Amino acid sequence: GGRTTDIPPTPSAAWDALTAPNGTGDTPLIAAASRGHAGCCRILLGGADDVRPEGGAREMLRASNRGGDTPVHVAVGSTDGGGPELLDLLLEFCGVEEGGSGASLVNERNSNGLTPLLIACERDRGDVVRSLAGRWGARPIPDANGQSPLSVAAFCGCERAARELLKLNMGKDLINASDDVGGFTPLWLAARTGNARMARLLLDAGADATLVNKDGLTPLEAAKKYGKDAVVEELTKSGIS
Repeated sequence: GGRTTDIPPTPSAAWDALTAPNGTGDTPLIAAASRGHAGCCRILLGGADDVRPEGGAREMLRASNRGGDTPVHVAVGSTDGGGPELLDLLLEFCGVEEGGSGASLVNERNSNGLTPLLIACERDRGDVVRSLAGRWGARPIPDANGQSPLSVAAFCGCERAARELLKLNMGKDLINASDDVGGFTPLWLAARTGNARMARLLLDAGADATLVNKDGLTPLEAAKKYGKDAVVEELTKSGIS
């Protein structure tokens, strides 16, 4: 009966264990972040820095799955406890400077061309929008159709996200920006989708109701064409004709 001895794993083996992807390419950190498990994320990032003191956590944070989603992407999109607290944990752990060196981490596109900010806007995560754009320096990178974060929020009817954007200079600068596909402004998209509350929010923020899309239709004309009576009423009530 020989005696067995526990042999510590080599740094290489330990790193492989910490970062091994599953069938969809999710690393343990991506899986934990997608479920909002902040404690697990902290342990994994701590292990990464133990194994690779020179930037292991940051390297782990940059890894993406088959959809091009990093831990930051999935933390933003998580409905299981993800949010600004988890986002802050991920970025603070890696020593990211607010609005500074974390730019590439918070502005990374996934395979669908979506940044974390765009995902937050389409999921109506106003708290995450505030953290990404206000604290971490996320830029208003458009999606594959040239739609800005504000246009995405307007199209998806995500009022909390739109309100947070409009509190910032970023949102104010995007109020009349049109996309690359149809020349749609945020107000035009709100009118086309029949969202009167969003239309009112954008009008109050200074949206120009005279701007037309590539077919020459104003938001009011689009609302009339597609039978969006609530928007027609909201716009005409504001003296728009």
